[in-house]
Amino acid sequence: MEPNDVLNALMLLNGEIRRDGRIAKTVFPTATTKPTEKECYAAMARALEYFADELGGGEDDDRTDLLRGLASCFDPNSKHKRLAEVRNRGKDVETDEHRDESIAWLVWRLAKTRGEKRAIGEVAELIGRSEKAVRDTRNRVAKRYGERGLRDLEKAHT
Repeated sequence: MEPNDVLNALMLLNGEIRRDGRIAKTVFPTATTKPTEKECYAAMARALEYFADELGGGEDDDRTDLLRGLASCFDPNSKHKRLAEVRNRGKDVETDEHRDESIAWLVWRLAKTRGEKRAIGEVAELIGRSEKAVRDTRNRVAKRYGERGLRDLEKAHT
């Protein structure tokens, strides 16, 4: 197992939180990211093989067999019939919780001095989304956390 295999495997599953100014977003590996998606799949296979070796069960150990079977599913060079595919959110659906919270918090913060409508417009321009999309995101997060919860998000975004 290589030093970053566990981190790269987790990036495949959970993505990596990156900041674009004040806005946080979750980025998943692709063919052009570092590490690439293929490298993350290979890292997952190596990590699972390593954990199977560490488990050290005998030949009849079902847990070891399970880990080795999963490893072969993630190995991009495997001839296994069932290659695993990790599917992440589509571009048409906004489900990135970190990004949504960042947007809602920024609208809340700017609205204190500029008013909500102007704050929504400024955030929409900043991130390249429509005012409706920003308003909907803000309302969805406010519904989840409440107005007081938006204030509490400040700790996470400052």
